[in-house]
Amino acid sequence: MRHAETDFNSENRWMGVTDLHLNKSGLEQAKSVAAILGSIEFDAIYCSPLLRALQTADAVASKQLHRKVLIEAGFAERGFGVLEGKIKTDELRDKIETSQGVEPLLSVQSRLAKAISRIPPHGTFLVISHSGIFRVLLTRFGCKPSPDLLYLKNAEWVELNL
Repeated sequence: MRHAETDFNSENRWMGVTDLHLNKSGLEQAKSVAAILGSIEFDAIYCSPLLRALQTADAVASKQLHRKVLIEAGFAERGFGVLEGKIKTDELRDKIETSQGVEPLLSVQSRLAKAISRIPPHGTFLVISHSGIFRVLLTRFGCKPSPDLLYLKNAEWVELNL
């Protein structure tokens, strides 16, 4: 699941590891998705350590029997270095891999693989993370989401079988 909305999301800005809280719309999204996901009993909720994901996770956990949120650093968003805070453009997207301070894709893959390995092999788990992490799951790990999406909107979720 992707975290709910922040101001940077609504302004189409690169966020990366900039640690922003949910905006008013995001708080409402988190509340709404928590009500929907409350009917699913998760064995655990794993979450990025970034505030926007934690706020989303806390809302979902409030509707669960087991309310503990397990913070997993490997699910944090990719760092976008000098791009963080800038409006997203095609020109900047083309320069992402060569921009100063951007976390190398191999680093993201490595920490994500370690985070996934710490999830038990059986059960129903919710991971609350970021759009960049979702794209790495699709492109580098070959995950097939249900429904079949290439991009997650804020507070949107899919089922993945790892």
